[in-house]
Amino acid sequence: MRELLFPSTDAGVAIQLAVLTIGGLIVLIAVWRRPNARLLVFGVWILSIALFGVRALH
Repeated sequence: MRELLFPSTDAGVAIQLAVLTIGGLIVLIAVWRRPNARLLVFGVWILSIALFGVRALH
C-alpha cells in the first residue's frame, strides 16, 4: 500500500496510473450504464486513493 501512495520507482508510477485508470473506468461505468450509487462511491474511493498519492509526490 505504501508503494501505491508514494511510488519511488517507475513501476510504482505505472501501478498508480493503472489504479487511476481502473478507478476512472469504474466511475464511467457507474454513471454511463445505469446510475449505480455503490459502484460510483467505490470508483471515487479508488480515485481518491490514487490522487492522494499523486498529490503526496508534489
